[in-house]
Amino acid sequence: MPLTRLQRSREEAELLPGLPATKRVRRAATAGSSASSKGKGKAKSAPLPHVAFARALLKRGPNFKPPTPPQQTKGERRIWGRRAVAITNKEDVPDGWSVNEPDLEETDVDGQIERCNERIAEGILPDFFKTRLERYTAIRQHKIDMINSEPKGLSWEVVQRLDELKKLHELLEEEDKEENISNVKAIMDAYRSKRLSFTAGLVTFWSHGKLVSGPKKLNMEEFYALHAKHGAKGFWVEGFQGPKPIQLNYFFSLNAFIPGWAQHHITISIRNPTTKATNTDMETLHLEFLEDTGATTMALFENDVFDLELMSGAPLPGAGSTLAQTANGQKRIELKVVEANIFMGNQPLLPNWVEVAAAVSPKPTGFAPARLSGVWIHHMLFVVSMPDNTQRKHIGNDMWEMFGNLIIPDSSLAIPPEIPSPVSP
Repeated sequence: MPLTRLQRSREEAELLPGLPATKRVRRAATAGSSASSKGKGKAKSAPLPHVAFARALLKRGPNFKPPTPPQQTKGERRIWGRRAVAITNKEDVPDGWSVNEPDLEETDVDGQIERCNERIAEGILPDFFKTRLERYTAIRQHKIDMINSEPKGLSWEVVQRLDELKKLHELLEEEDKEENISNVKAIMDAYRSKRLSFTAGLVTFWSHGKLVSGPKKLNMEEFYALHAKHGAKGFWVEGFQGPKPIQLNYFFSLNAFIPGWAQHHITISIRNPTTKATNTDMETLHLEFLEDTGATTMALFENDVFDLELMSGAPLPGAGSTLAQTANGQKRIELKVVEANIFMGNQPLLPNWVEVAAAVSPKPTGFAPARLSGVWIHHMLFVVSMPDNTQRKHIGNDMWEMFGNLIIPDSSLAIPPEIPSPVSP
């Protein structure tokens, strides 16, 4: 028996709120049609896609809205103890041994240096960790040199900002279309004399080398008014961005690593495709990347290539050179091919490792800028973001599992990102 309008409304009321109501389209009866024939049952149509989707979600019952989504974890550290005779051949290392440090952040320079010394003392491939120790020692020395290049007593945020302003000053000496070199000079002098400090969320307004307002929280109406009063040329808002350069790189969840700014770090596992038949976790690097859809190619560092080749015992396959467009113009980069995967716990999200082209950048001399994931993840997995004001990104290989365990938000309650941009760590 065909459903009446009342029966249809009751049935739809059981679905998720917000689903659009469906209306029956009346068609004129024609001779021989089922509508004009008495005694013939009407064929039951398949449910609409959004109705079927909603019903499938509702069947999950209490699992529909978990308190928090799962997170990507790095595992726990294993301590192997010291050896009287060092192991220098990777074929002789204990089962389960790895060069990765799951309990340390890559940016924890002091922690990484201490760990390298511990690893060298353990006596398992000490030469590898001597090379890593040299790398982190150089990074720490670079920070010390930056601090020593400025007056004593300045915060690390101010030192980083001065380093960036010095580079900007050099570029403005070559070309200054916006007439901002006087502002840069005045701001550097204010930082060095401690008349100005770098405070997250506060800005100062400058015009042709003079402070005109602030420090204060940015008010866009005041910003527009001051801009109109002092003119577009020679106008500067200090604190609009963080102390370091901004990055314009045009199932688990990733939290934004800068509060209020939807940028995400993800741990990607990479290995040498040349030795795919013999690769184990020992030959695999678990590295932190910026999950970046603006980068068409994965970006690695020279030291990553060095580590992979050393542990695998074979060179990475090269794909030639190409030109990359950066803020400082074009530069030549080398292309290598790696195998990539993403792990949730000890389980890979992808059944087969994916061959990915990676651009190799020079090794960082200071705190390492982010490696870039590239777009391969979006080709192989479901990647979901939602207007739920958490800035989370969700990655998985089962769409139904993801939507069955995520809270579907009301997009009308979404809050736009702050201005100025939050300060990067």
